[in-house]
Amino acid sequence: MPQLGGGIRMPYKYVAYTSAGEKVEGVLEVETQDAAEEALRNSDMSIAEVRGGPSRTSEIRFKVHGNSDMTVVELRRSGLP
Repeated sequence: MPQLGGGIRMPYKYVAYTSAGEKVEGVLEVETQDAAEEALRNSDMSIAEVRGGPSRTSEIRFKVHGNSDMTVVELRRSGLP
């Protein structure tokens, strides 16, 4: 499976429990959710929740013909082909 953006690390928040039953919360900077889960398992943690990564509401901006940058929504509204 291809990696997002060729290996871009994203923040994934997690809740896990130690072998002693202590709750641990934190953030891992990894490429995929699977990588976050693997890192937690390798730390002998029981995973309760892992979330984060690419956001559907992330804003992506583009340069348009040398003009100022625009979001996807602005591009669609502009009528540019």
